[in-house]
Amino acid sequence: ANVGSRVTGRITEVYVKEGDQVRQGSKLATISSVELSNAQSNYLKSKVRLEALRIQAQRANELFEKKIISSREFEIANMEYKTVKTEMETSYSTLEIFGLTKAEIQALESGSQKQQILTIRSPINGTVTDRKAVNGQSVNIEENLFVVADLRRLWILLDVYEKDLYSVKIGAEATVTTLGDKPETVKAHVAHVSEVIDQIKHTAEIRLEVDNAESKLKPGQTISAKVQGLISGSKSRKIMVVPSEAVHKIEGKTIVFAANLDGTFEALEVITGEAIDDD
Repeated sequence: ANVGSRVTGRITEVYVKEGDQVRQGSKLATISSVELSNAQSNYLKSKVRLEALRIQAQRANELFEKKIISSREFEIANMEYKTVKTEMETSYSTLEIFGLTKAEIQALESGSQKQQILTIRSPINGTVTDRKAVNGQSVNIEENLFVVADLRRLWILLDVYEKDLYSVKIGAEATVTTLGDKPETVKAHVAHVSEVIDQIKHTAEIRLEVDNAESKLKPGQTISAKVQGLISGSKSRKIMVVPSEAVHKIEGKTIVFAANLDGTFEALEVITGEAIDDD
């Protein structure tokens, strides 16, 4: 979620930093805004006027029933009430669009909510992955002040060669391994197979989904993955592999050396298949 202000103003306080865990509705920052103050004043004024006109319209209704006032006077009183009622409802909607909650609007009506101050809240549960908000900063509605991301479930994007693409099925299992001195391994599954093939690389993108509740993976990280279907279409089917470094080119032939029981080695000519990582 990209989170910004819905009104122009100036940041008065920032409550979070990058890496903080937030809940939906958590305070991220507060903004002082003249635009918001004007909208709040319009709402309060229309609410006061509406109450006065409601009493006036009710009185006009009673007088009209007793035939003390004309139908024109009765209609004018009711029209004024309906007009201001529409104005108040519009002002209320404006405050909601600006980001005020129903509780904050009620507090504004009672006088316990400070005018001119807008609280920016997180729209989702997640982690603050980016913060551009600074105390005293002027803001407008085009700016993104925070990025909040739910990192409990991630997408992993893989490039697969065109010739291998059709062996990958939705729902296929995958083993994902991180790079580095202390690699982490997690299970994922194929959620999407692209319909578009890159004309230059002759690859297509497949998307894995992975449960990241333990935070083993981080956005932007480079990983390797073994996907069922790319390696073997069946768990009962065996594939013979050797380390890539065991394959040698000698006099135009592809050779591997097999160890004999007596400690000697025998050179065997082989035809190599696909490479899977370092095998």
